[in-house]
Amino acid sequence: CLEVEFDISGVFWFAAGNDLAQIPQSLVSRFQVFLILPPTGRTALQVARHAAARALERVGADLEPLDEELILAIAHLTPREVTQAVTHAAHKALAASRRKMHISDLPPGLVEVESKTPWLDTDDLDDLWSARLARPGDVLH
Repeated sequence: CLEVEFDISGVFWFAAGNDLAQIPQSLVSRFQVFLILPPTGRTALQVARHAAARALERVGADLEPLDEELILAIAHLTPREVTQAVTHAAHKALAASRRKMHISDLPPGLVEVESKTPWLDTDDLDDLWSARLARPGDVLH
């Protein structure tokens, strides 16, 4: 055991968590809490486009980029969920010998707003994200 004095008064402690309610209050009280909300509106659309493009690159097949209907349908998802959904859709399209993915290729139950999609305004994404935050623990299969 090495006994050395070390001044840690200048150390900035940082912690991250996905669910503040699951962290003991005795620990939370020692930190300044910053809530980082997910992107909304146009930013959410940009994140979905970027995550979808990266997912298609990883699939490695010659597929068409997602059209705006599909982007709007997945924009309420986290980037990880977008990747999972696009990968799933890409494999379904490929299995059907198609280069273009359809909304029906997305995992079942994923597109809660399917009936709203054609006229979904970017401001409506705020409501979608709020609903998304109210349902932690969703898993795509």
